[in-house]
Amino acid sequence: MTARSCILSFILLVVATGTFAQGSPFVVTIDTQCQGDEFFLAVFIQNYTPDVEFYRVVVRRLTTAPDLLGEVLLTPEPVWLVPMDNTELLLPDPGVGPGDIGYYQIEILEPDDFVVENLYAWRSCTEEPFLMRGYLTDTTTIVPCTGQGMLECDVVSLMYGDMNEHIATNELLEIHGWVITLYDRDSCSISVNSIVPLGQGASCENVVPAANPSWGTLKARYR
Repeated sequence: MTARSCILSFILLVVATGTFAQGSPFVVTIDTQCQGDEFFLAVFIQNYTPDVEFYRVVVRRLTTAPDLLGEVLLTPEPVWLVPMDNTELLLPDPGVGPGDIGYYQIEILEPDDFVVENLYAWRSCTEEPFLMRGYLTDTTTIVPCTGQGMLECDVVSLMYGDMNEHIATNELLEIHGWVITLYDRDSCSISVNSIVPLGQGASCENVVPAANPSWGTLKARYR
């Protein structure tokens, strides 16, 4: 296995399943499931406390990328955790398409609403979400396309050295990766996992606006 493949495998493991809350009586794993074109957030909680009907979990989607949809409560009613047992939640999120990313908050609360665990995670059904288009000017800067319903970040972090070949080529690029910071559509930064050149002569004005592909299309691309 190449060094690049090893790095990518490690990143995808963290992104896909990340386990949180080390050292606490709760171990929370956040994953995704895709059924057709539907997105589901899978939350698995191991509860090592003996307290019957004491702790509750609340799950929210805070935003999405690249669409920047607003906050949605995925658990309309708090879910009571089973003492000394596991709780599994499979929560649909219609706002997240197959190629999108959702940003989620998982809270574990006591009966008086005191928060004992507060976890955050970006999750997607694809390994390399399509976030934006633009022109790479150096290793950390991109001139983004605007008005296409995608992110318009100007700061990037390139994951691999061979991406440097796209710097200062004046070629329009599709940028796939993961959000590092997101304050607004044009105030953000991303980690770039892959770049798709659109060919010499392509410009922000003459490319087709981004469409959300089916989950089947994305699976075929990353097999």
